[in-house]
This record gives sequence, C-alpha cells and structure tokens, in this order.
Amino acid sequence: MERALTMARTETGEEAYHLLRGLLMPFLERPEALGVLIELAARWDPESLEEIRGMIGEWVKSAQGLASRPNPRHGPPQMASRTLADLFFRQGHREEAERIYKSLLRKDPCDEDTLREYRERFPGGDGELHQGELLDSLQDMLRRIRQARAGRQGRGT
Repeated sequence: MERALTMARTETGEEAYHLLRGLLMPFLERPEALGVLIELAARWDPESLEEIRGMIGEWVKSAQGLASRPNPRHGPPQMASRTLADLFFRQGHREEAERIYKSLLRKDPCDEDTLREYRERFPGGDGELHQGELLDSLQDMLRRIRQARAGRQGRGT
C-alpha cells in the first residue's frame, strides 16, 4: 500500500493509477464489509472498536472532501506548489510542470520566485507566460480581492 501511494504521488503515470486502484477497488466495491467489521469488532475485539470507527470516520470525511472538489481534469492538482512543479520538471514531465507553474501564477501573478523559476525553465516559445495570460491573472486576482473585501464589509469587519 505504501509503495502504491508513493508511486501515485510521484509518478503520475498510468501504472501508478492501476496499482493503487487495484488495491483499493475491492474495498470500495463492498461498503457493507465495514458494517460487518464493526459488528465483529464489537463482539470479538471491543478494544479496537473505537479505533475502527475512527478510521471509518476519517475515510468518510476524506471522501466527502474529495466529492466536493472540482473535477481534476479541469485544473491543476489541489496540492499544486512550486515544489511539485519542480519535481515534475526534474523528472522530465515538462508539460505538467508548466501547467502547475501557470496555475500558480494565475493565482498569484506577483509571486516573483515562481515567475522567475517559470521563466528560467520555460524561456520563450510556447512555454512563455504571455502578457495576455498575465493580464488575465492580474484581473482575476483583483476580482478575488474585491470579493474578499465585499465579504468582510458584509460581515461588518
């Protein structure tokens, strides 16, 4: 399981997906097994009953959080960071790295470190952050600032 998780986090390839999916799908396809596990723990292992309930609760919370996320095909991973972009770049996954850098710059076009790193790694050509994209990013950032201010004023802050 640890190998599958590590591989899925660092090697975003199809093999990593199938390995992790193969381990998890048998469990996910049989949710009634959790109820049976709780019943058996109550009868044969009452000391671990609360631990099992806690783990199931964590799974439920995590699943609810994942269900509320936007479709991952429509944007960068939720954990997008310069570190992740750097990791993808160093592993040769240039398109993924570039996509993450662009996403980070859309969120914060004033992040000089990210902009410098992006320009060093993708100088000129199609990889360059075009002025139109930068202007769109700045306008989006301004819109978010205005929304945040309006929200604070609406709460009387």
